[in-house]
Amino acid sequence: MLWRRVGALLSALFFTACVWQHNARTLLAAGGGAVDQRLPLVWSLRPSCAIPAASALRVTSERYLVYAPQFGHSNQLVSLRNAVVYSILLNRSLVLPHLLSHVGVWPRAAFGGAFDVRRAALPSLLHPLRVVEMDDFLRRDIRPAALLDLATATRFANTTDAYFASLGSGWQQLPHRRVPLPSFTPEAIRLALGRCDEHEVLAFRSLFGALELRPYASRAPKAGSFLAAIGWERSSALTVSMGSWSARHHAWVDRQAMPALLAPLPALEAVADAIGRYVRRGGREFGCLHVRRGDFEAECRRYVDEMRSLEPRGWVLSHFSRGWGCWQGDAAIALNLRRVHTLAEASGLRAVGFFAMTEDDDILNAAALQPFNLLSSRRALAEMRSIGALRSNSSHSTVAGPTPWDILAQLDTSLPHDLLFVLIDQLVCSRARVLLLNAFSTFSQMVLARIGLTHPDVLGWVRDITSSQQQDVGIELQYYRRVNPFDEETLL
Repeated sequence: MLWRRVGALLSALFFTACVWQHNARTLLAAGGGAVDQRLPLVWSLRPSCAIPAASALRVTSERYLVYAPQFGHSNQLVSLRNAVVYSILLNRSLVLPHLLSHVGVWPRAAFGGAFDVRRAALPSLLHPLRVVEMDDFLRRDIRPAALLDLATATRFANTTDAYFASLGSGWQQLPHRRVPLPSFTPEAIRLALGRCDEHEVLAFRSLFGALELRPYASRAPKAGSFLAAIGWERSSALTVSMGSWSARHHAWVDRQAMPALLAPLPALEAVADAIGRYVRRGGREFGCLHVRRGDFEAECRRYVDEMRSLEPRGWVLSHFSRGWGCWQGDAAIALNLRRVHTLAEASGLRAVGFFAMTEDDDILNAAALQPFNLLSSRRALAEMRSIGALRSNSSHSTVAGPTPWDILAQLDTSLPHDLLFVLIDQLVCSRARVLLLNAFSTFSQMVLARIGLTHPDVLGWVRDITSSQQQDVGIELQYYRRVNPFDEETLL
């Protein structure tokens, strides 16, 4: 009798598994587009919707994904990548939010005020992802049923309704819905939200820290390589109703979608090019260092306290164990600059002229930093303007066409001043041969991301660059090191 009961139980389990698999394939195929049979289905449960239906009627028009941007430009770009993945997984048009400054929802700019998302070629580059800017979306007068909360564990998620309130749409009065997700893998996201067809708009209060993707080999695909084996290639079609999120989809986001979305306006590129040429004058190598401090003093103290708690997060422990430093005083910056100069000379580089990413030029007047003759964006433009004015008064003037400061004046009408120089600093620094960055800073990470985006066939979207990848793109990267507590004239 026992063996009969066991046999019946096994048969029932096998039958149930077959039904689940059949339902998953049927529902995925019904979601729009053919199922890519090369991609194995991984869900054993039927995709559903974790949000109560807004109405009994099914929406037949385009569906949208909206999210509130994170404070700080660098964090906003991290959230954007998450939003791209969510939009692809859920087969929704992505609404591009405004670009915010570090201080709040004002001042701000349209996404297209910095990035070239209005160019004619973009739809074909992003297919099947569809995008619309927030101001255009608001004119369609579509409202979500609720604002969605994701239970992220990150300490820096900005889950307020300030941005939605600033839109003047009354969205901040909508109810909040907690979305139960066991994890933030593509499978879990699709399982919880993949069948919310009755909701024309899914609006998230934050997508920062709301994605878990397995890493994949990020070197350029070569014959017989891993990426070649998975069939990745630029401009290849991507099936929306995918059965599983594979390395091929991951590569499409990082090597095609993100470079296409974050292509700077030609005017911004022109200003960055002009500053880069000026730093290189006299045949010098181009170096860049991160001196932006912002709120880092208080933030860095929290990392130190975290280490002292004896329960630091893995990446915090790793950074400190390598000798990397977070807060950099004037003396520490000078010591690190001398170290980088020494390393550059040892590798055979010529004299290095350093460009400093900073929000406060007064920092560069510190006695410890004056010997390095550091240039910021504002200082470089001021010197270039002075030289240009002198040339324009001579019979040998070479000034032709719009000058960098003329272009800057035009950009200043569409971009908040502080955000404008954040963008310029990162673009200029991404052109450097030698970099001295802060391993604890997302701002520094976005410089590396910008380097990767300009080399999509080699890197694409990245937040770190390995030694071998540095060789691939021709840069030398160093991170700030801490001052030796037993000898303040040396570094760890």
